[in-house]
Amino acid sequence: MRGAVMVINGFLMNRDIRVAEIVDNETVVLNEKLAPIIFARGGGLVEWIESRAIDRRRINSRLLKKALGITDTSDISTVMQVNAAAVTDTYWIKEKGSDLCFDDVKFNENPFADLALKGDIDSFVENCGAQGRACAPDLTTVGSFEKCWRKSGGCWWLYKSGNDLERFSELFVARLGAAVGFDMAHYETEGDYIKTRDFTKGGAVIFEPAYNLVGDNKDYAYNYKKIAGLNLELAKQYIDILVMDTLCFNLDRHTFNYGFLRDSETGDFISMAPNFDNNAALISRGYRKNPFCDNDILFSAFADFIKSSNLRFRLPLLNRKMVDEILFCLDFNVDKRYVSEYVLYRYGVLCKIYENFCV
Repeated sequence: MRGAVMVINGFLMNRDIRVAEIVDNETVVLNEKLAPIIFARGGGLVEWIESRAIDRRRINSRLLKKALGITDTSDISTVMQVNAAAVTDTYWIKEKGSDLCFDDVKFNENPFADLALKGDIDSFVENCGAQGRACAPDLTTVGSFEKCWRKSGGCWWLYKSGNDLERFSELFVARLGAAVGFDMAHYETEGDYIKTRDFTKGGAVIFEPAYNLVGDNKDYAYNYKKIAGLNLELAKQYIDILVMDTLCFNLDRHTFNYGFLRDSETGDFISMAPNFDNNAALISRGYRKNPFCDNDILFSAFADFIKSSNLRFRLPLLNRKMVDEILFCLDFNVDKRYVSEYVLYRYGVLCKIYENFCV
């Protein structure tokens, strides 16, 4: 019956290791070290499953479900079409009585990529009613932009739509962050889309979103404290992300677009995931009327966090030559002089915050 919550019994798996038993949607953790950290903060199975679902507001999400013949389009049912498996981690659900193993549910191809990314009508007609749900990794790809996974040269790439300003901002921030020594996801453009290489390398490591640790809470100090409780080095890397967000005016940092890399065999936290998803930063929403303002919400939030937490942050070395060299290599019809002045001004304000609270 539509509207009723799907009832699951079986096991939550990490590869072929049982990490939790599932009885009528309730979990009993069997291996805390290897289980998602959402259970340690008191989250439940349904919350974890629904947090993995493709955004139902995406037009192509609805087309994909129709092509796959999915009639119950609830988040939990959608995710269970692929046994809750995702490209970027090694978790999945083995239902009671199933003889599936990890090799059966992990993704090796995506025949629905054009449908998920472009809403391609020909792709819809060719695949409509296809019995290939196990080959649909986009059912467990979160985010509001139209996107898809494609495999090329043995590596998964996430393609994302966006206008010129959004794609430019994503690519510029990635290259600027790498130039100043921060750990950034690798981005490239391809036609009208931007793509990023899967930094988990097909499940060699687990990406765990910050949501699993802190829920929807975006408060810098709260997040820092929770992350430091896992590992102080992770907390330092979290500050690096905040520095880049402040420098490049990224207002859209939320708890699904940053997180952690974990060893899939031991569960150990390795590092923060590379900084990704900056297509809502910089000039993505157009050129600000007054870009040279040193009391915007990101400056004040970051300064308050550093001051109240009595922390130091890593101030990158940045100059005009570095910024302009990156801009020179990017073939986009944008006001590059504006971008250069904007970034360097924001860097100057960051320098003042550093001098006020870290020297």
